[in-house]
Amino acid sequence: MKSERFKLNRPDLIVLNLAKTLGPGFALSAPELADRLNVRPHKIQECLDKLSRHSLIDHTTITTDGHENYRLNNTGSYVLTMWEQHRARA
Repeated sequence: MKSERFKLNRPDLIVLNLAKTLGPGFALSAPELADRLNVRPHKIQECLDKLSRHSLIDHTTITTDGHENYRLNNTGSYVLTMWEQHRARA
């Protein structure tokens, strides 16, 4: 099976980094991220959808004000670590 390739852009990396800073059991929603980053919630939701579609973040079972919450998963953590190492060598 051929895997789908995609590129992480700056907003994707910012969201992954913010998710990484959360402690265990904590999650982020699009409105919360939008407030932190001063960006429209629908732009953040597009980013969250992309990261979720590529299995870098997971949906949680809890919602906040009708919005899904997301948390960084092991794959997302690994990808972020590899990106940080690559960036440090550049």
